[in-house]
Amino acid sequence: MSEVHRLLPHAIHTNNSSPSFHTFGSTLVRPGVVTRSLQSSWTPVARKEAPDLSIVGCPTEIRSLIALFGSHRQSSDSSEIHDESFLAPDIPALQVALDQVKAFGAEVWATDMASAHPDPSSINAADLMHLCMIWKLTTEIYASRILYKLTGDMNFLVPLVDEIIKHYNYLERNDDLLKCLIWPTFIVGAECRTAEQREWVGRVYEKIWWITLSANTKNAVLVLASLWKKQDLIKEELGDRVAEAWDWLGELSSLDDKWLFF
Repeated sequence: MSEVHRLLPHAIHTNNSSPSFHTFGSTLVRPGVVTRSLQSSWTPVARKEAPDLSIVGCPTEIRSLIALFGSHRQSSDSSEIHDESFLAPDIPALQVALDQVKAFGAEVWATDMASAHPDPSSINAADLMHLCMIWKLTTEIYASRILYKLTGDMNFLVPLVDEIIKHYNYLERNDDLLKCLIWPTFIVGAECRTAEQREWVGRVYEKIWWITLSANTKNAVLVLASLWKKQDLIKEELGDRVAEAWDWLGELSSLDDKWLFF
């Protein structure tokens, strides 16, 4: 059994049976709001199977690693949880998992997914590569934030927002792939530092809204507005030291509303 597989806690259980709800909803909701567990495991998917291009659009391997970090956030970030299914965080194992995120081969995944599609000519491997890179880099941000929160090590915090935006730019005209990016866009929004980056996030969500009419896009903008307001207050007080003090995962836990992404 791999180190990561051994340490993957149970995913968060809700009444919604969608795997994407379990994974992405639980990563951002306040710890303790959903406390029942659903067995989950980290299981790499054999390549050359049917393309993994659901409405979520996230590679299965990346989704499993997001679930791992999200579950550890739920268990480590709430003193109210007393459930044997939640494990204390094992920092070395989470570092291994972060390394696996960084090492994931976006180009190989995209090529495999395109070639496995029933109509390869209808799907663009280059676009899939950029889609995968967005998921990969935003997962790295999320995982790094959790490790920073657990260790206080600033070395985990690597600025990736501008690099991620470049990958989005390649998908500007691909509505089928852009609509998959509600969760990654939120991660970028929470991590961004400048007014220009914030405005860009707003434009992306507006476009996804018109593609999907998903209430999650509007909800995400409202939550980000609350986070940005708090970030600005910290910046007024600390100036350039805001990066050290800006714990958006912790701020999410302090929000009054019980909101979910799925």
